[in-house]
Order: sequence, then structure tokens, then C-alpha cells
Amino acid sequence: MFKLVVTHGAEKHKISFETTQATSADLSEQLEVQTGIIPSKQKLIHKGKKLEIGDKLLSELGVSSGSKLMLLGCKVNPDDELAMKAIEKVKSDAVQIKDNVIELGNQLTGIKDVSKA
Repeated sequence: MFKLVVTHGAEKHKISFETTQATSADLSEQLEVQTGIIPSKQKLIHKGKKLEIGDKLLSELGVSSGSKLMLLGCKVNPDDELAMKAIEKVKSDAVQIKDNVIELGNQLTGIKDVSKA
């Protein structure tokens, strides 16, 4: 069993994982359930350094069973959360559109090169 204590303000949250293969994203999800703070608003601190939330194992980030971490962040107003999700969707769509425009530009260059030949 992999156990952690995460302090958020005056509150201490005990987090347990059945496996040592837990990632920082797994920790972030458990903290969301316990605190109501969405992962994008969480900042986890371990030994004075910010932990990146993602697919890296906690052990790869230097976090071992019994470690103590600090959580910084605040709950998001449900209306703000919807707005933030909409903004993230627009950002994602913009990246997709940019990639499509680049691909179309490459295709047009190819067509132009073929027509010159």
C-alpha cells in the first residue's frame, strides 16, 4: 500500500493507493474527489518543488509511501468551471484548425510543384 498525506490549508488529506504504480494524475484525481479542486487548479508541492501532474509515476517524481505533500488551489465556481471547459475546448479546436491549415498549405505546395513539372 502506498500512503501519502496531503496538506491543504489547515486540512490534512490521507491518500492511499493499492499499488506503487500510481501516477501524479491518479493523485490529482483523488484530491479532486476529496477537496473539490479540479486538477487544472491544483499545484502540488513536494520537498519544495512543484510536481507536474501527468503520467509519471509518483516514485519517479521522488514521492514515496509516507511522503507529505502540500496542495495549493481553490475550488472553482460551477459557472467558472463551465467557462474554463469552454475555453479549453476552443484552445483545442484552434490547435486542430492550425494543424489542418498547415496540412492544406503543404498539399497546395505539392499541387503547385506538380503543375510546374
